[in-house]
Amino acid sequence: MSVSGTTILSLVSAMINHDYIFEYDFDIQALVSEHKEAMIEKFYHDKIENSKGSGYNTGYENKDFDREIGVKFARAVNDNFVINPDRVVESNGLIGTMVYNEFKPIKAWLYCQNDEHFASKAHTHINTSTINAVTYIDVPDGGGALELNIIHETLQLKPDPGKIYFFPYWVVHKPLPQKDKQWRICINLEFFDESRPLRKNGVWW
Repeated sequence: MSVSGTTILSLVSAMINHDYIFEYDFDIQALVSEHKEAMIEKFYHDKIENSKGSGYNTGYENKDFDREIGVKFARAVNDNFVINPDRVVESNGLIGTMVYNEFKPIKAWLYCQNDEHFASKAHTHINTSTINAVTYIDVPDGGGALELNIIHETLQLKPDPGKIYFFPYWVVHKPLPQKDKQWRICINLEFFDESRPLRKNGVWW
């Protein structure tokens, strides 16, 4: 289907075969289970009640959680990209990268939405990452897809739990509204490096 020269695709995650977005197994249900309520409360306080900070995400700011998910995310990045293993370091109990002599920790950034509260705004992560990824908790039945504008394509992805979705920092994307009252939690993760990422399939990001 084409609208004004843009290809509109609805992707079933199991069929993703694209140079600039792919899924990878990333089961964090057990890790997140005891944090879900606190995550929603943190997001509601920071972004809905107080409009704290810029952008649409807020940091979870739980050091133990950040460390656990940081280790898992760094492994997933290493599995899929050609990176210098010496770049990934630990500092002050967190996992991250040493970039331009500065430590860039891997932290969980939260975006939560339901049928009443959502911010469907197109944005990139061009200033904060080189490899961007999102994973979802409690994906709604109705709506809640991720829309990505990749060069001349607009892709709409219905995410699956237990997966992480990688895409380049420069991809314009936004969450789409949902019909469910249940909170959907999106955890954004960022990997920052000094060079363009190279996927192990040979595609430069």
